[in-house]
Amino acid sequence: MVNHIPKSVVLKTENCGLHPYIKNLNLKDFSSQETFMFFTFRNLLFFSLDYQPSEIKSYADLKTFFDCVLKEFYSFQSDGFVNQRNLKINKIFNIFRSLYPCYNEIFDIGNPPFISWRYELEHFHNLIILVLIFELELYISNHSVEENDNTIEELVLMKQVRSELNSLLSGGIRLSLSKNRLLVVDRIYVGFDTEYKSLDSRTNKILCYTTSTLTESFIKIRNGNVDYSLKEGLSYIPQTSMLISIGIKLIRFLRNKKDFELENLKRSLKKDRNLKCLVLDNHDFIFKADSISINSINSSFFDLRNNPSSYSFKNMLDVILKDHKQPMIIKSLKLTGFNPTLKQECFLTAHFTAADVSLFNDFEEIKDKFTVLNKSFLTLDKLISYKKWKVYLRDSALLSPSGMSLKSIGDLYSDLPLSKINLSKKDIENMDVFFDRDKESFKTYAMQDSRIVLWHVLQVQNSLYQLTGRYTIPVTLSSLASSFLTKRLVKETSHHYHPKTKNGLISVRNLARLNTPMGIELSGDLHEYIDYFLGSYHGGRNESFVYGIVRGEFHDYDLPGAYPTAMAMLDYPDWGKNKWLGNIRERNFYWSLN
Repeated sequence: MVNHIPKSVVLKTENCGLHPYIKNLNLKDFSSQETFMFFTFRNLLFFSLDYQPSEIKSYADLKTFFDCVLKEFYSFQSDGFVNQRNLKINKIFNIFRSLYPCYNEIFDIGNPPFISWRYELEHFHNLIILVLIFELELYISNHSVEENDNTIEELVLMKQVRSELNSLLSGGIRLSLSKNRLLVVDRIYVGFDTEYKSLDSRTNKILCYTTSTLTESFIKIRNGNVDYSLKEGLSYIPQTSMLISIGIKLIRFLRNKKDFELENLKRSLKKDRNLKCLVLDNHDFIFKADSISINSINSSFFDLRNNPSSYSFKNMLDVILKDHKQPMIIKSLKLTGFNPTLKQECFLTAHFTAADVSLFNDFEEIKDKFTVLNKSFLTLDKLISYKKWKVYLRDSALLSPSGMSLKSIGDLYSDLPLSKINLSKKDIENMDVFFDRDKESFKTYAMQDSRIVLWHVLQVQNSLYQLTGRYTIPVTLSSLASSFLTKRLVKETSHHYHPKTKNGLISVRNLARLNTPMGIELSGDLHEYIDYFLGSYHGGRNESFVYGIVRGEFHDYDLPGAYPTAMAMLDYPDWGKNKWLGNIRERNFYWSLN
């Protein structure tokens, strides 16, 4: 990464000077080195095309300059493909050559275009577009619509040009430029449960459903990191990263994104003793109430005996959201000059969702929105939107050890009034009779189940944050463990362990993409050894020595997680040092290994 601009380059641009608009900017929050680097590069772009910044006096001048830059910049595509000869004589790409001489071989005719070269040139392209956007924002910020009648028309045209320039940026850079870093997250956590009478093996009569809800609102300040990822899967720090980062900061400053004010807000919130500060794994900050109390849970009971059709996904959401009010913190932040984005999330959780969700009256309409995982209905890639809320479905059965009953989950919190209420076998088999006989006891029993579900997933969310730095409700307990293990391995054995990807470029989980020309090049030597890995991975072995009817008692012994446990004790394979042993016999097997 280049942290300075060569002196020879600076000397070329020293006569370009600064436009009066820039001199009028209040850049006290930017370091002198940052502004020097970006404006020198900017001046170099003007100089390469025989322009002076002071020549930009009107929108027409600005548009002419943009057309000149883009025409020259894309001239190498004149033959319909990337012609290295045209690339080498391109005036703007000569700037790249002067700043990064180590990449001069990109422009040598006959050299194959490596993916890493393409990555660097794509981000140089982003940098040039950012300079143009900066010029546009600079011009807009210095022209008021009240100056004359023509200015309004010009502003409309300039916003159109802004949109066109933004579309030329890669997705990650475009997002880094436009994202609102200040969010107010409004969350509703819901545990729900149904009680029903089984009429036969295929039919159930629903009696009621219960919900236990808890609302949490918090401020989230997102990090100011730049996303350099490209659609091909490439993602690492490019040579132009320093200049791109400064350009984005300057443009966001001109767009009044209040990044520096956000840092002051963050420092102020950290000092507030009534707020708890959570630092997430991606360096986002969350400021929330210090703790969640079980006394904050509101439970509701809905009798469905006379109107079973009212139990639907839509109706349940309507009831949950009916009296919900927007967080007051939004008004407070707006009064201080901020404009936060409101993010509304609703987490619905039940124990064994296959039973509770399949009873929805509108199940046939919504079932395609769910994913089936371990016989449970969940939301994964298919997000559900309802009245501006993002709805997530979770199953507490998948967030507890396999086969754990709701009673066992309740027993985990024996210090709280959360133990599942015991019923007689007769009442369990005749829930409708129990409901008619003692409605209050039935209500207490039913609502306790939804309270247990809700409290448990909240504790899982806290565990996820403590172990991985993420603040959400995970899909499964194993995904939580996987995230924790990955983070720990990366931290402690980063020089041996490659999480999910090789060189940060290609996911080993996506074998279909790995076995493509792009995947082979991005994965490096991983592609050569993935077959060894797949060929040596087998499941457990089960063997029966007797077939047919077996009379008497027999025992089946199993070691849960035996294979993963053994694999976890092995070191990460060094496939580059594999050794072909050929045909060997048992007696010299260990000798061959040595």
